[in-house]
Amino acid sequence: SPITKGGGIRGSGKPNWHIIQNLYATAGAFGIILGLLTGITAFALGAFALENLTQDYPNSADIWTAFVVMIVGQSIPVFFIKYQIALKGMNYVALTNRWNALFSLLSTGAAFAVLILGGSIIALAIVVQFFLLVGILRFYFMLNFVVEPKFREMPSVGYSSQVARWCWTPLWRGIGVSFSNRGALQLSSIVFARFGEPSLVASFMVSLKIIEGLKQVSGAPLDSHIPRLSRMLAEGNIVGLRKNFQGKTRLAQSIFVAGALVLGACGGYVFFIIGSNADFLDPVLFLGLALAMMLHLYLNQTLLISMIGNNVICFEREFAAACLSVALSIVLIPRYEILGLLIAIILPRLTMLHLVPLRIGVEMLETTTMRYLQKTIAIPAAFFIFGAIIVAMFVSS
Repeated sequence: SPITKGGGIRGSGKPNWHIIQNLYATAGAFGIILGLLTGITAFALGAFALENLTQDYPNSADIWTAFVVMIVGQSIPVFFIKYQIALKGMNYVALTNRWNALFSLLSTGAAFAVLILGGSIIALAIVVQFFLLVGILRFYFMLNFVVEPKFREMPSVGYSSQVARWCWTPLWRGIGVSFSNRGALQLSSIVFARFGEPSLVASFMVSLKIIEGLKQVSGAPLDSHIPRLSRMLAEGNIVGLRKNFQGKTRLAQSIFVAGALVLGACGGYVFFIIGSNADFLDPVLFLGLALAMMLHLYLNQTLLISMIGNNVICFEREFAAACLSVALSIVLIPRYEILGLLIAIILPRLTMLHLVPLRIGVEMLETTTMRYLQKTIAIPAAFFIFGAIIVAMFVSS
């Protein structure tokens, strides 16, 4: 960290542009490699899942075309991930996350507009990927014309063995954690798409996309304050760190709960009004999926306490949980369908991680487990349980 525990500045306090240039260029090279791996892996796994869904579908060519559009749209941003890395590395995390949340909302709104206007699945895929590609241009102009014009003079792609050695351990750990956070869920969803009943799979995939968007928006209050929280930790301001972290976590969970309950209660009506071809998931099943994502989000937030100090913990447990999740999906989904999927999502992380992140987190925040739970999750969880009961009683079919 550039800040010492006493709050002073380590070194001259001025950026070393030679090192920054090497970091930026090497990040460009890593982005190309990861983008290719992302595209190839996503295409192979997606094709495996789509084979079941398109067997009896009369317009299967449209689905395959939309699938290719989505793979291309999801892979290209990885090629240019260096822009986000540079912005976040220069402490523009809050600005970056606010724009990400805004574009996520715009993408969701545009997707609903396409559905209301009766657009095809290809049109829907193009609109969604359009916002991802525009996001690349947004980050490019923010970095090169707003934040620091010097980046315009730097090579886009390069390689520094020194930087590669620095980055290797956090890179492979980050990939492992990313696989645990997103890859396991995506692979479990692919297994469900392969073996599940097509109409239920379509409903689930739409609901999952909605919840992931909600998760991204609700995480913004905490994610955008990471630089500030890191500074508090480096300065030894544990009281301020504890108060801010707990408050932002509670706010993030409250936003997620409110959004999930509104969607669970009203999602079916909205889909009926817009005449969507895919049915909204049954409210009880939707809230079950939301509960899984809520627990997933809370575990990530608890792990974030140590990551603020640049210490990635439990990555072995995370990876083991992800592998177990995929294995359980293969065993349970063919027999229990969406219930098996929910078990496969929730059970491995709870059993493999259980209280380890919480124990380490509360030690860093110098508080007790019960106090931490009361300050972060107790109120949102109570509202979720109460709201879920109401939705189950009066909305669920």
